[in-house]
Amino acid sequence: LREVADGCYHPYTYLVAKMIEEFVALLPFSLLFVGAIYGAISLQGSFAVVWLVNYLTNCIGVAAAYWVAAVSPNIEAANAILPTFITFNILFTGFLIIFSDIPAAWRWYPYLNFFYYGFVAVMRNNFDNDHAFAEPDTRSVLYYYDINRGPSIAACLLVLVAFLVGFSLLAADALTKLAKKRLG
Repeated sequence: LREVADGCYHPYTYLVAKMIEEFVALLPFSLLFVGAIYGAISLQGSFAVVWLVNYLTNCIGVAAAYWVAAVSPNIEAANAILPTFITFNILFTGFLIIFSDIPAAWRWYPYLNFFYYGFVAVMRNNFDNDHAFAEPDTRSVLYYYDINRGPSIAACLLVLVAFLVGFSLLAADALTKLAKKRLG
C-alpha cells in the first residue's frame, strides 16, 4: 500500500496483483480442504460444484477484506468490522436461521448475502433427487431449509461470480479514493 500512496502503482494495478496472488494461494488449500471434507462426510453430487463454491466464497472473502480495509479508518476498525459483517451474513445464510423463520422485514437480506448462494448451491448439489433423508411426510432436506424455491446451482455460481466482481470493484474504488486522499 505504501507504493500506491507514493504513486509508484495505480491502485487498480496494486489490487489486481494482490488479488491474483491471494487467489492462486487459495487454490491448493481449497482443493485439499474440499477433498478432505467431501470424502469424510460422504457428500453426494459433483465435487467440482462443492469445490467451486468453496473457492469462490474464499475469493469473495478476500475481496471483501480488501474493501473493508480500504474504507476503515484504521486496522482496529477493519478488524472489528469484517468479522461482524461476516458473522451477520452467516446468520442469514439459511442454515442457522431457516429462510421461513427469518422475520418478514428481513427476508430481503439473504438475497444480498453471498453465503446464501453458496449454501443453496451446495445443498442443491448434495440433496437434489435425494429421498434418503426425507421426513415421514415426504418433505426433503431442501424443503425443510426452503431451498426448493431458491435459485439453481448454475444461477448460484453466477451470482457468486457477480459478488466477487462487485466486492473487487468496491475495493478498487475505495483504494483509489484512499490513494487520492493520501496523495492529496
